[in-house]
Amino acid sequence: MSRAFAFRFASTAVFGSVLGLAGCQGWLDDRYEGSLPPAQGVQPLTGLGQNVSVRRNALGMPLIETSNFHDALFALGYVHASDRISQMASMRLLAQGRLSELAGPAALDVDRFMRTVDLKSRAGELYAAASPRMKQFFEIYARGVNAWLFRYRDKLPMDLAEAGYTPEYWKPEDSALLFCLMNFSLSSNLQEELNSLVLAQK
Repeated sequence: MSRAFAFRFASTAVFGSVLGLAGCQGWLDDRYEGSLPPAQGVQPLTGLGQNVSVRRNALGMPLIETSNFHDALFALGYVHASDRISQMASMRLLAQGRLSELAGPAALDVDRFMRTVDLKSRAGELYAAASPRMKQFFEIYARGVNAWLFRYRDKLPMDLAEAGYTPEYWKPEDSALLFCLMNFSLSSNLQEELNSLVLAQK
């Protein structure tokens, strides 16, 4: 990977993350005031086995309490989507080589590169090789994300709504894809690491 492209990739990855974080801002256009999920009360959800409690501290960090692991994973997916759906969607598009669908023509070069890298195939291989138990965890988590997407499909965060982009439902394989993206992003300075190693040996 050339230094110029490594810089461009890193910049785009940061851009994708910042783009996703835009939905986490405390201020909102009046048109999107209703896009914030309720901070208190009871929300009935299809897919839970028993009751789940989600409490947040003064910094907004969630504490999920439940009596079984299934409901904890489901709630985790729901809470992640509630807090980070813009970031999740933009990172998935980046990994798939489709970021220009959200960010516009400026991301086309990175999309071409990411399609050449083909993280999607690698993620598919990882998911296929996972144990049935691990696949079940991914599936339950995805159901939680999709429960949020279904409930708020008409009240998306401001950045997604302004871009006219509606995220696709989350697939279990998407979690493996984001793992591959995070792993791949660590290799953007590979040449520098190799040069440092050669220097250290001498």
